[in-house]
Amino acid sequence: MLKNKVLKTIRRYNLINKGEHVVLGLSGGPDSVCLFHILRELAGEIGFSLAAAHVNHMMRSETNYRDEKFVEKLCGEYDIPLHVFRKDCREIVRACGISAEEAGRNARYDAFARTADIVVSEGEGAAIAVAHNGDDQAETLIYRILRGTGTDGLAGMEHAREHGRHRVIRPLLDASREEIEQYCREHNLEYVIDETNEQPIYTRNRIRLELLPYLRENYNENIAGALRRLADIAACDRDYMWEQAESAYESVILQSSDDTAVFDRQGLAGLHEALRHRVILKGLGDIGLVSDVSHERLKAADEIIAGSSETKVVELPHGYRVTAAYDRVYLRKEKDISANDREIQVTIADISHESDNKENGIGEKDVRRPNDMDGDIVLDADKAAAEAGIDIADLSSRVAIRNRRPGDYIPLNGGSKSVRKLMGEMKIPADLRDTLPLVAAGSCILFIEAHDGRRRYAETLRATVDSKHLLIVKFV
Repeated sequence: MLKNKVLKTIRRYNLINKGEHVVLGLSGGPDSVCLFHILRELAGEIGFSLAAAHVNHMMRSETNYRDEKFVEKLCGEYDIPLHVFRKDCREIVRACGISAEEAGRNARYDAFARTADIVVSEGEGAAIAVAHNGDDQAETLIYRILRGTGTDGLAGMEHAREHGRHRVIRPLLDASREEIEQYCREHNLEYVIDETNEQPIYTRNRIRLELLPYLRENYNENIAGALRRLADIAACDRDYMWEQAESAYESVILQSSDDTAVFDRQGLAGLHEALRHRVILKGLGDIGLVSDVSHERLKAADEIIAGSSETKVVELPHGYRVTAAYDRVYLRKEKDISANDREIQVTIADISHESDNKENGIGEKDVRRPNDMDGDIVLDADKAAAEAGIDIADLSSRVAIRNRRPGDYIPLNGGSKSVRKLMGEMKIPADLRDTLPLVAAGSCILFIEAHDGRRRYAETLRATVDSKHLLIVKFV
């Protein structure tokens, strides 16, 4: 019995919990009507609340409102809350330059998520139930294979996945289309048919109407079941490989932020290719790139990671890149730490008198290291003004944060050094050097912050207990 099969799937994959809100994507077709009927009965048994969302795609002028009226009548009969959205998918196609299929899918999931936001309390999530079935899974696998998917893609659609603060669930994924149609007949369920589903105008339609029937007739009468088994096996292997990748990731990651991930190059190169690719994909996902990374780009990353210490870059979609330089590998967005993203506040503090020290909250410890004041830069103002050839009265207005320029140098204990040479010694990748923020007084560099958080100061300009004026630079 299909209801029991769906209940088993729900329990096996923990799709719906007691007290949860469930939003059903209700198109009015046989799959969604079948799921509507089953979930309505299970709501009392499991203890969840049910609402429905319907999207009018405005694509079929003659039947635009037929489906909408049907689901309104269906929900009204059973007193199920319904939220209807009208999306002009033709306009979405024109505006976004995407296919009609993609426009429709985006419109639906946006509407489902908005409905979920409405029915739950703030801070809570809901389960968004969609009516994909086992035959849809088979079509998805064929579609992905034809497009050259990797092994993770063979896992097909998941029974549950995160969608913002909600979850998308597929309670019918273990059921065949034949079982669903049989259920509708047994329970005398009415539904509407989207005529475009029976027209070979989209790739997925041609797979369903032409390719799968051909494979079923000539190669395997249970081709859909075989593909579903493949998906189950691939999903199991995928989950295990990602568990291993999580462990490998922790062993090679050096630093991670919102827009940069830094890895130990030798450790990353030493991983098996299958793990290395997943580690790279996880790192990219953590900084915002969650799709569109091709196998070819990952292989290109392999080559530069295994190459010489010379800085090399692999460009990725959407402004991301992989950079291999010296002993590190960097994943980042093209726009990295930049002087344009930082602001500073410059103060000259007179500490020639002990009372002034106290008033400024500055003690002896604050002048021994330049970063003792909550990460601010603290230098001797008189020394800095003399080094830069600037009158101390004008120093605060002449200190600026910027990118490097020809002729920049930094005063160090062993003698002044060009910023260009210092960046090389710090093993800063060449493609990052023009974006790093420098605090400068003229051509005299007071402070450099590298992409991985390392800092260098103008060592000969450090304040001491004998300093009379402090140059204090705060990042704001």
